[in-house]
Amino acid sequence: MPSVKGTAVLPAVKMVRKNHDKIDRFLDDAARKFCDQRIMIGSWYPMEQVDPVMLAVTKFIGGTTGHAMEVIGTFLAMNDLGGVYQHLVRQGETAKTLRRGATLWRNYFDTGSLVFEQADPWKLEGLYRLSDCQQNIPYCNGIMGMAKVSIEKTGGKNGEAVEFHCNLRGDPYCEFLLRWS
Repeated sequence: MPSVKGTAVLPAVKMVRKNHDKIDRFLDDAARKFCDQRIMIGSWYPMEQVDPVMLAVTKFIGGTTGHAMEVIGTFLAMNDLGGVYQHLVRQGETAKTLRRGATLWRNYFDTGSLVFEQADPWKLEGLYRLSDCQQNIPYCNGIMGMAKVSIEKTGGKNGEAVEFHCNLRGDPYCEFLLRWS
């Protein structure tokens, strides 16, 4: 059973707590109870417990579940890449930072393996590929938010992340094209 680390769950739970009156109607009893407990950032939580919370946040944010996961990934990256993982970010080294950032996936999820590939080091683009990830909702879209923040924090401009393969659509892996200037 795949799990999510508390540090990746906490932004969604905080959003539920802060907007309890608006999100509560989207939560079932188990999800409500989950959000009421103390979330330990170093603990692992079963995805099947976390999914309903993420889906409730999606309904609150609006748009698709993928969009909500990108918003949560953005928030997580802004906190972590400016805090505990700031040593991974180097000004002017976007590709290297994205490569180092790929290792963070396993700090948040115990399923899947994320790698960064850059075929041509002279081009300001690369690929993130997430393989062997067991997910029921697009947690992979958090990668887009994290990539955009990584690009911005290294001084890159016009960061773009586009998913063109996803295992939830039947593809063998999730893959994102990343571009910056």
